[in-house]
Amino acid sequence: MKQNTTDCQKLNCKWLANSRRTCTLIILLVCGLIPRTAHCDQSLTIGVMAELSGPSAANGQLCRQGVDAARRLLAPNDKIGSYSVRFAFGDTQGQGPAGISEFLRLVQAEQAVVVVTTRSQVGMAVNPVSEEKGVPLFGIVGHSDFLKTNRYAYRFWPTAESEGDAIAKKLKSDGVSRVAILTTEDQWTRSLTDNFSAEFSRLDGDVALSASVDPSDVDFSTLIARIRASNAQAILLNMTLAHMGIAIKRAREAGLQQKLYANYWVNNPATIEVAGSAVKGVVYDEPNP
Repeated sequence: MKQNTTDCQKLNCKWLANSRRTCTLIILLVCGLIPRTAHCDQSLTIGVMAELSGPSAANGQLCRQGVDAARRLLAPNDKIGSYSVRFAFGDTQGQGPAGISEFLRLVQAEQAVVVVTTRSQVGMAVNPVSEEKGVPLFGIVGHSDFLKTNRYAYRFWPTAESEGDAIAKKLKSDGVSRVAILTTEDQWTRSLTDNFSAEFSRLDGDVALSASVDPSDVDFSTLIARIRASNAQAILLNMTLAHMGIAIKRAREAGLQQKLYANYWVNNPATIEVAGSAVKGVVYDEPNP
């Protein structure tokens, strides 16, 4: 992993490259497992689930672009060897219940032999169904427990444990000993905060404030007052795409001068569009899937 400081003039291309890259690599791997030689014509369907609508739709659309890039490279004319390959998409809206419904539709109606998914919120909900159906689940999922209960699960994202540890070590190396954390209620962000807090405490750091934010809440006035009262040296914004930009903007508008740290959602064009120049200087963790 690498830590980076945001430069709002360079981020859009960087996010596009990395977000698409992850989905492209997964599809390349899946397609690479298909035999190039076969004795008869056969067909198979690869299911792909992403948040194609809802607050994080921008990310889902980029993932779809990554799938299309791999498709053009390895499955021109939708063929790999003698196999006809079809890609079926499902819209999870970034939510577990929708993810379960889409997974079942892809497996039962579309006859998908493998399903790729984004988001811990979805992957953790779908995991038991994947295990029950015996259908491999390839996940861009960081939750630490993703691989523990499903023998058909494959991870293509660093764990929340490794990300949390890396961010904690970065804060300590920057001389931060007291931090305030804002966390959007989400499977991945909660797991990351838990692991960050444990590692930061182990390094003799003090978590002065750790507050959860409901996904529908966009009024940060009370939280900003609590941060100001905490006397934290730095703020960790462990938030989802729907929250990240507005949280950065509100913090700077309220006059908070602490150094801001964030997860990788800060590097999304949608965050930059909302936060504007306030995003400059935010330190974030860049996983290398």
